[in-house]
Formats: sequence, C-alpha cells, structure tokens
Amino acid sequence: MKKLLLLFIVFSINLYSQSHWDGEDIFGEIGVANSSIQTVPNGTTYTKVTCFDISRSSYGCLTDISNYRIKILKTGYYEISSCFSTKASTAGVTFTTAYFIDDVEVPNIHTIRRWINANDHSSAAMSCYVYILENQYLDVRAKHDSGGNVDITVTYGNLKIKNPK
Repeated sequence: MKKLLLLFIVFSINLYSQSHWDGEDIFGEIGVANSSIQTVPNGTTYTKVTCFDISRSSYGCLTDISNYRIKILKTGYYEISSCFSTKASTAGVTFTTAYFIDDVEVPNIHTIRRWINANDHSSAAMSCYVYILENQYLDVRAKHDSGGNVDITVTYGNLKIKNPK
C-alpha cells in the first residue's frame, strides 16, 4: 500500500509540474469591453484599431494599451490570435481586418465581414503563427469598402500573443 501511495504522489507531482506555467513562456493580451465609437476614414488604407483599454496578463512582452499594441521583447515564432464582436454605423459595408508588425501588414491572414444593416453585430476571429523580431510591435488594423467615413464600435475583443513551445 505504501508503494502504491508513493507512486501516486510521484505521478501527481509530475502531472502538476507539466500542467502549470513554468515561467518560460512569453505571452500577452490586450482587450476591450464596450468601446467608444471609432471612425474609420476612407476605406482604401488600413486604420489602427484603437479600442483596447484593458491590459490583461503578460510575461516577456509589453502590453501597451495607450498605443493599442503589444511589444515583443524576444525574437522568435509566435502564435497571434484575436476575436472581435463589432457593429458598424453604415449598412452594406465590408470591413477587412489584418495584423500589422511594425507598420507592415502580415500577409495572408485577414478577416472580412459585411454588415447588411447598420448597427448589426458581427463577430470575427483570426490566428496565425509568425516570426517576430525583438522590439517589434503588433497591432490590429481595419479598412472598409465604403468611400466615406464609417463608425465602428467593438463590443468585446482581444489581441493575444504567445510563443509556442
């Protein structure tokens, strides 16, 4: 019985150590809940999404909500993910959302959402793996296909980064 108990304790300690944070991961998250309205001008160029007002947990990177971005402190491959629930003030408008690293669009990873009616809610998520250099910044930007200004409100959203181990 003592051997069985000892085996159970060793197994439990091993299981615990594998399932808890080991202090070597790099991660960060910024978020928003019920943002104010942001105007996205003429849809031909991307505009930084400026809704983030919550700095969630981070380690090994800097969550900078005053500039709506995350600063990477170590070169490597990262998993980036985001999810947004948004409404737009204009009917029939289509938005494209993309990640940017140091003002350069990350290719081949976008969301495209179309609002049929004004102020309808729409949700979108995107994720990818990307190589990021030390001291580079990650942010999210959006553009639309309307010729004029369009107001958006992000009801809930987040931007996360984590190095895969």
